[in-house]
Amino acid sequence: MECNQIKYRDLLIQKLTSLENLYENIMLQEKAIKHKNSKKLVNLLDESGKIIDIINKISTQINHMNTQCNCDEESLKTSRLIKSKIEDVYNIYLQNYAKGEELTEEFRSCIKRVNLGKKAILGGYLKRQQQIYGYFVDKKVGKSSRY
Repeated sequence: MECNQIKYRDLLIQKLTSLENLYENIMLQEKAIKHKNSKKLVNLLDESGKIIDIINKISTQINHMNTQCNCDEESLKTSRLIKSKIEDVYNIYLQNYAKGEELTEEFRSCIKRVNLGKKAILGGYLKRQQQIYGYFVDKKVGKSSRY
């Protein structure tokens, strides 16, 4: 029983550490969004996905042990810290999501303007005009007239 209690506390501490890593990652994502650095953002999103997978594995282990263990005061304190950290991560995630949507819309409008400009140039200025009238060459050398 004591061994399970120690293992349970260790799992809670691992989960809290992983959540702190996720929090730092999300703060870096916020900076990447602010500086419009999409390559760094993609790398950070991949990394956060890996951290979330680790947190999920730890959570399943904790859930299996939670039914077997009685929680002591230290475990409850760590659980409260975990809940508050999850709320912090969630709130910042929502802010990043809203900023990311604005950035996506900005990129969309830029691409639309570029495509519209490209279409205008190709369809207007560089469009090859068809010749709708013919030329009649008279028998006089060097003189031509239009009809």
